[in-house]
Amino acid sequence: MPAIESEIAAAEEEGVKINYLVAPVRIIGEGGKAKAIECIKMELGEPDESGRRKPVPVTGSEFTIDIDTVITAIGQAPDLETLHSGELGVTKLDTIDVNSGNLSTNLPGVFAGGDAVSGPASAIEAIAAGNKAAKYIGRYLNGDNIEPDAEEPERYVVSLEDIKARMKGEIPPQERVRRESIPIEKRRTTFEEVERVYTKEEALMEAERCLNCGPCSMCGQCIPVCEPDAIDYDMKDQTVNLEVSSIIVATGYDVWDPTPA
Repeated sequence: MPAIESEIAAAEEEGVKINYLVAPVRIIGEGGKAKAIECIKMELGEPDESGRRKPVPVTGSEFTIDIDTVITAIGQAPDLETLHSGELGVTKLDTIDVNSGNLSTNLPGVFAGGDAVSGPASAIEAIAAGNKAAKYIGRYLNGDNIEPDAEEPERYVVSLEDIKARMKGEIPPQERVRRESIPIEKRRTTFEEVERVYTKEEALMEAERCLNCGPCSMCGQCIPVCEPDAIDYDMKDQTVNLEVSSIIVATGYDVWDPTPA
């Protein structure tokens, strides 16, 4: 399971132990509750035709870990089999068809959201869908209008004087505004967001770091500002042919079960 490097570091700070090349075998229960999980160590086998080394079990390496909760985090998809025989609208992507404005379905009083509507997405998107659906469900139950609200984007008004001032002279160096995190001890016992959001003042300070370039004028100011040192003015356009073992087509999605048959 891939993860962002910063998330791995944050998990380890909180005391999370990551077991590499380990696969679960079975969950051991007692009295109807999870007691332990049996795992087996893996090793990388010989490369296949694509050059990828597939993990293979190490015989006799089974071991158990005492647990009280198991969270299955991969290979999950909504079960929509029963929906195909009903009246609820389903899309060609095998998701529930809804009005994107209020998440209502073709059946009166039925609303839907989350992965069953969007397909595989993030937890925060499912939470946002739940909040939106709850608003319109409340209106429906109260007999109010459930027509989607017109969503007007928030506009930030900038004066012409501010724009002219920013366009004069060089951009003064300004450190990135660091986001504060809640203490590690609190992270282990709460579901609060770990990183604090910017205050209005901090957000304005961070926005002021923008070079406000518009079309590139080759001024070179972006080079000292870019912390990862990713800008190379000597790079030229070129067309190259690459030999690859696989290609990821990211223009759409389809749910699938990674569990071996």
